[in-house]
Amino acid sequence: AFPFSCFCAVVRAANHPDKPKDYRPLDKFWKKRGFKQRSDLQTTFPWPDLGQTEPTDKLMEFWVRREEAEF
Repeated sequence: AFPFSCFCAVVRAANHPDKPKDYRPLDKFWKKRGFKQRSDLQTTFPWPDLGQTEPTDKLMEFWVRREEAEF
């Protein structure tokens, strides 16, 4: 039905203060499932960070996977 699946994930600095100390990126997980990170496809989405009352734009990058045709 659809030739592609995609999602977008927030881009955070490695030293972001809200990132847990034991944080592990999910890049390997998504790559293993056929998704490719597309740094050329980006958007922003606003939300308030922890402890903030006003939303600020967050950079989001898309991950895309081409779906196999169903017969």
